[in-house]
Amino acid sequence: MVAITLALLGPVLIDIMTANEEVRRAAREFLIFVIASPLLAVFAFAFDGVYIGATWARDMRNLMVLSLVIFLGAWLALRSFGNAGLWGALLVHYAARGGLEALRYPVLLKTSFKQ
Repeated sequence: MVAITLALLGPVLIDIMTANEEVRRAAREFLIFVIASPLLAVFAFAFDGVYIGATWARDMRNLMVLSLVIFLGAWLALRSFGNAGLWGALLVHYAARGGLEALRYPVLLKTSFKQ
């Protein structure tokens, strides 16, 4: 829903935030990354809540450090693309966080809540 709202209202929101045409142009150029961001970040943030609620903070920290390493690798690989490369690395980071937490979740669930 957030991504759809940003896709539909992004240019209007940009115009509300600034009257500077150069800033508006730059913001519109990177709007696609803003639209994609909640689609990838939702899994990371949802699993963060699960991990915190289940008191799996140590695992969350370790996966976050691994996600940081993945982010830095992506940023180094994409930095020649300038701001688009930085946005791309951020999206890779979101995907890595959500993906790694999703992969670790079944093991933690099984060991923490034996049925």
